[in-house]
Amino acid sequence: MLRFLQAAINNSPMGTVKATTEKPYYVGGELIKGNIIVDALMPISANGIDLTITGYEKAEWHDRTSRQEETRPAYTDAQGQAHGPEYRTIKQFQRQRGKKVFFKQTIRIYSMNGSALPIGAYSYPFQYQLPEGIPGSFYERAPLHVNGEELLNDNDVPDQAFYDSDDEYDGVKSAGPHTYQRSAYLGAIVYKLKVTLDVHGLFSAVTGIEDFWCKVPLVVHPKLTGVLTPAMAEHKEDVIVCFCCNKGTCQINARFDKLAYVAGEVADVRSDIKNDSTKDLGTRVIFRRYLTMQGRDSRLQLTDDITQQQHPVVKGGQHVLDRAMPLQLVGEKVKPTTNGSMISCNYDYLVECSVSMGSDINLKMPVTVYAPQPPPAGQPIPVVAIAVGSTNGQVYPAPAGGTIFVQAAPQGQRM
Repeated sequence: MLRFLQAAINNSPMGTVKATTEKPYYVGGELIKGNIIVDALMPISANGIDLTITGYEKAEWHDRTSRQEETRPAYTDAQGQAHGPEYRTIKQFQRQRGKKVFFKQTIRIYSMNGSALPIGAYSYPFQYQLPEGIPGSFYERAPLHVNGEELLNDNDVPDQAFYDSDDEYDGVKSAGPHTYQRSAYLGAIVYKLKVTLDVHGLFSAVTGIEDFWCKVPLVVHPKLTGVLTPAMAEHKEDVIVCFCCNKGTCQINARFDKLAYVAGEVADVRSDIKNDSTKDLGTRVIFRRYLTMQGRDSRLQLTDDITQQQHPVVKGGQHVLDRAMPLQLVGEKVKPTTNGSMISCNYDYLVECSVSMGSDINLKMPVTVYAPQPPPAGQPIPVVAIAVGSTNGQVYPAPAGGTIFVQAAPQGQRM
């Protein structure tokens, strides 16, 4: 009763919904386990408790463009000489955006049919099996820096369809709901779990108490398969100088300890470089990232050399065998590989022989960056919202082949 009086005096909520998940992140196809706590400070009449699972992708960027503005119309000077109109160039940023919800499902987990949930705290365990083959979570944003450019909107995508009023993935809000700072680029693949205590309509009308709800982001990584074995690659190419002068050939044979790495690992690569040309060739290894975003009508690819390491020159006619060319895969842009329909992030490991006054010769090997699997257990994330248990132990179908299992807990487990 004391907590109820304190809440009434302070005009604070008459109940809360909190939850934890068992692990900090999950992989596709894994079973999510968690627990929700409903804390009622007064008897609450409700229809039930709902769980909503959502996965979506979104992309935003700005293309540089310009327009011509007439500053002086055509005229004839005092000497009778005709002059054409004069113009100035105005630089512009044209916004491109796109958003796709690739699954969303709402399930009535616990049905109350308008009955009252007594004062107290209740625990509802839940399980949800993720579908296989879903894209991994991703987020990267760079702010847009404007220096007098005009800002053009994309009229095909209204803000209400692109932004969520409570979406922490949309960058910094600049001036209230549905008003956000623009992004030079924004790429996100987001998963969320939302729990709602659906307050009964009559009870809400009498008391003014609305639904209790809250959300939590769910971090999902792709399931790793079949890339932890050694691999080899070979590339041979003519050494061309000044677009036409053939100086011989260069052959690169590279051996990789594996083709998938956790961020921060050292890739153990050894190479044979056979320089059968008359040119000295500089050598280096490069870890390159390709971030691709698909908008409504256009596409953007950002290519970044995340890290690189120089190695000694291979002289003309020299064969260097079994050279160690390791590289630590580290940097703020090293994020797990993912491939959605709008957002993809992929990597190449390059062994490069540079040709002075000519085209460089590259051996490229696609590699995967992944999160440790299986995810560590026993590290729950205390969050403000997630999912809930049920009264009947029924198994519900989930989107894209996933399954949600609900453990029986009539009225929850009283705490």
